[in-house]
Amino acid sequence: LVHVDGSESGRRRVQFAVDLAMSVGARLSGIHVTPPAEVPPLYKPTRVAEVTAYLSAKLAQDSTAATVAFREEAVARLADACWFEAKGDVAKGISDRARYADLVIIGQDEWQGSPETHPLPIAHSV
Repeated sequence: LVHVDGSESGRRRVQFAVDLAMSVGARLSGIHVTPPAEVPPLYKPTRVAEVTAYLSAKLAQDSTAATVAFREEAVARLADACWFEAKGDVAKGISDRARYADLVIIGQDEWQGSPETHPLPIAHSV
């Protein structure tokens, strides 16, 4: 199982996972978990809806980029690659899917959200 986000490092994780799966004859699954939009407390209450919409749009773009990266890198090279999407807490979403995997590939420096609400990187939480 490889966790994919819309970043270039997410794409590199997929490339690494594909190479590893091909070398050992494994089946590869990918997952992207879209967290809820968390508005930092520095905005006026009148702007919360606007900022929420903006953050939600950015999260949707990230989800689309992750899907594209997995399809271009994994599905093109592995016929049995599986893609999963989830919404909610990123660490929980990865952990829920990880129970069906032998190996989980996660980026070292990925953060779920703001340091106030999620003080540890995703890898520490999973």
